[in-house]
Amino acid sequence: MQTHKDFGLIFWLHLALIIAVCISPFVLDWKIIIFFTGLYYLQLMIFGSCILSMIEFKSGEKRKSFFHHYLARFGFEFDQRKLLLILDYVVPTVVIVTALVLQLKLHYNPLLALR
Repeated sequence: MQTHKDFGLIFWLHLALIIAVCISPFVLDWKIIIFFTGLYYLQLMIFGSCILSMIEFKSGEKRKSFFHHYLARFGFEFDQRKLLLILDYVVPTVVIVTALVLQLKLHYNPLLALR
């Protein structure tokens, strides 16, 4: 049986995607952010989890969280269910609202803007 390899290629891809989501209000037009958020929710509806997490952890658990795994590995214990609620609803909402306020209210032009 193959054991989980921490900090492999999938870890770095996952981390890069997470960083991209965090900076997306400054880089992507709000319409693109909403589109990718929709794709994220579609992924959750179809697969029941994040595809990268499924590949990385190959776990029998229905939803293994990237954040929960690595925070626990470094000694931070969180309730996985509450963490998933934050990751699935709070984070996307904050990213979208940040993009909308920056771009529509404060007239910030992201690097990749749709016109």
